[in-house]
Amino acid sequence: MDTEPGMKRAPSSYCGLFSRAWKELGYPYERRPVLIGIDGRPGAGKSSLASWLAWQLGAPAIHLDLFLVPDRVPPEWRLDDLSRAVQGRLRGFALEERRGRTLVVEGILLLNVLEAIGLEPDLLVHVVKEGHDTDGAALGPALADYRHRRAPSEKADVTVAWSEPPV
Repeated sequence: MDTEPGMKRAPSSYCGLFSRAWKELGYPYERRPVLIGIDGRPGAGKSSLASWLAWQLGAPAIHLDLFLVPDRVPPEWRLDDLSRAVQGRLRGFALEERRGRTLVVEGILLLNVLEAIGLEPDLLVHVVKEGHDTDGAALGPALADYRHRRAPSEKADVTVAWSEPPV
């Protein structure tokens, strides 16, 4: 498997995203702050990709599932808590240290949630998993509406096909 400079072993489908993120951040000469959003259907591999990418970039990752209000259909998030967590990561240091504040945020209905807290991703990633067409029984209508209105797969800067990491 070919790898990019500085990249640790990963599924080959991640290589294109790593290269794009590397470029967006301005490596190796600068480190611009970037909000990277990872969207996709439930079970498509968003969390795995977000954790891996955050590790590669030395950036924190926020998983929207941690902010879900239990037993709500369609899903609802604790937006005040989420906003504090995201803003704290993006603006959490003294002015001279803000250079390079990068954050990875992942979850279903990502564009809706980010808009609700007044943000949009600088780099939007859409994760697909071959043969995985489920929206979850309870989420079906909400996700179908979201895909129709927001079209995250068409708006994505990068599409990543999820796969198992190599052994």
